[in-house]
Amino acid sequence: MEERVLSARDQVALMLKNGIRFEICTEDEAEDFLSRSNLFFKVKAFDKNFDKYENHDNPKYGQYVNLDFAYLVDLSRKDAVLRELVLDLALDLEHYLKVMVNRVLMESDLKVDVLIEEFFAFSKKKGLEQIAQIPLCETADVAAEELHHLSTAFLNMRSSGKTKSELASIQARIFSAAYSLSSGIDCDHVERSLRHLGSSRYSRKLVEKYGTLGAMQPWHFMEMASFGDFIAFFKFLFFDSEERDRLKRCPNVAADMQNAQHIKRLLFPAKTLRNAAAHNDCLLNELKRRMKEPIKSIHKYLIELDDISKLTIDKAWQIPAVHDYASLLICYELLVPNGETKVRVAREMLESANSFSENLSYYEGQDNVLCALTLIAEVTKCFSKRWQPSERTVSSANKIVK
Repeated sequence: MEERVLSARDQVALMLKNGIRFEICTEDEAEDFLSRSNLFFKVKAFDKNFDKYENHDNPKYGQYVNLDFAYLVDLSRKDAVLRELVLDLALDLEHYLKVMVNRVLMESDLKVDVLIEEFFAFSKKKGLEQIAQIPLCETADVAAEELHHLSTAFLNMRSSGKTKSELASIQARIFSAAYSLSSGIDCDHVERSLRHLGSSRYSRKLVEKYGTLGAMQPWHFMEMASFGDFIAFFKFLFFDSEERDRLKRCPNVAADMQNAQHIKRLLFPAKTLRNAAAHNDCLLNELKRRMKEPIKSIHKYLIELDDISKLTIDKAWQIPAVHDYASLLICYELLVPNGETKVRVAREMLESANSFSENLSYYEGQDNVLCALTLIAEVTKCFSKRWQPSERTVSSANKIVK
C-alpha cells in the first residue's frame, strides 16, 4: 500500500482519531509545532509511554487513556535536554579516560611498543571465538555456499579484466554474505574503522602517518579510535593484556587500577547512551521497559547517596534510559577530577534538573513516566550538588582573590 506524506493538519487529525487530546496545547499550536519545531514521527514516538484502552467492548478501544499532545511536546523537550547533557558528560568522560590511560602508561614500566599489536590480535581472536559459538543452521549453509560462489565469480571477473564498478558490486555482495555467515561479527572491525577515518579531512593526515601497525603507539590509537574501540582497548589494557600483572604491582597506578575495576561494567551502558544521544535518537520513549540484566552496583551506588528516595530508585532504576544515565554519572564521578570541569557541568546539570522536574503533574496516573522523570531529576540534582564546590571552598577562594 502506497503511503502519502501527511500535512500537519492531517497529523493532528490522526492523533485525534487515536484519542490524543488538544486541550493544553491547541490544534493550531500543534500544527505550528509539527511544522516548525519537530517531526511528527519523532514526537509520536513518546506515545509508547502511555496506556491505551484494552477492553474490546469499550468504544474507545485502542485509543489513549489520558494523553494530551502537550505531554508529548513536554517529553520531546526533556529528551532534548537529556541528550545535550549526556553528550557533554560523555565527551568529558572520554577525555579523562584517555588521560587516565596516558598516566598509567607514563607511570608504569609497560612494553608500550607491542600493546597495540597485542590488542588487535586479541580483538580478532575474541571475534573468532564468538563466531565459533554461533550454532550452524540452514541460513549459515546458504551464506557459505553463496560466499564460495561469489568468491569464484570475483576471481574469474578479475582475471578477465572487468571494470572496477563491476568488481566493486560483487565485492560488496561477498562482504554481505560473509557478514551474514558471522552473524554480523567483524573480527577486523577495529582496523577497518581506523581505515575509514582516512576519508575525513580532519583525520586523514593522522591516519596516513600513524594508522598502521608498527607506526601506531597507544597515544596515536587513542586519538583515532571511536569511543567504543577505545573502551575495548581500555578494558584490554587493564584486564586482558599480558602487562596487567605488571600494572597490579605498580604502586603509582593503584588508584587507577581500582577505578578501572569499578567502571569496567558501567562503560558499556554509558557508551550505549552516548551513541544514542550522538545519533539524535529518542531516549525517553521506552519508559515502560525494564532491563533484563541490570547492573546491580548501580542500584547500590544510588541507594548509598542518601539524597534520593529509595522507593523512587526501586521503581525506576531498571528503566534503560535511567539505568544507562546513572552509569554515565557514576563513571563521571569516579574518573573526572574535582575542579573546573566538574563545576561547569554541575551548573548545567542543575538547570537540566529543573527542566526534568517541570510539568510532572502531566504524568499522574502514568507511573512509569512519572517515576522515570522524577529519578532522572533527582540523580541529576544530587550529582550536581556533589560536584559543586562547598560554600567553605568558595569563601576561601574569594578571600584569595581579594
